[in-house]
Amino acid sequence: MLFTPHAIAGAAMGVAAGDPYLGFALSYAGHHALDSLPHFDQGTFYTAKMGAEYLGIPAKYGLAKKFSRRDWLMLFADVAFAAVFAVIIVVAKADSPTFLILAAAGAAGGLMPDFIGSNPLWSRKLEARFWIFKKYRAFHAYFHCTVTRPYIWLGVATQLVVLAISFLYLLS
Repeated sequence: MLFTPHAIAGAAMGVAAGDPYLGFALSYAGHHALDSLPHFDQGTFYTAKMGAEYLGIPAKYGLAKKFSRRDWLMLFADVAFAAVFAVIIVVAKADSPTFLILAAAGAAGGLMPDFIGSNPLWSRKLEARFWIFKKYRAFHAYFHCTVTRPYIWLGVATQLVVLAISFLYLLS
């Protein structure tokens, strides 16, 4: 799943939890639940066969050796979208510092699994040096359901629904 829905859904989970520590933990776990939905991300361009390990349907990936120019453009555009949503939320809720702390803790928890296990700058290096990161990446991949190119529409639609529900919850 892309950065933006993980961040905004995580923020919503943090606010719903009402406690920053619980919100971080719930959104960290929620990240894996969101990844279990069919979704579009950079992996779509490297997925030969859609699957869901958690359902016993193995996927087939042809992962790139390095992040391509397209991958970087997608990442930067995604982060920019997340920043726009974050600014709207901060402006709308500026009078509630508690709300903003809860949302920030949830967003951080929602992003942390990808920050650890899918970061193009260091995840593969960590995986090569420390067995625990390799195990974590396998755990993270277990819950993924990345769509193939013919199903990009489905992968985008699921994220738009998650994003809309989370964003409306945060603004309510």
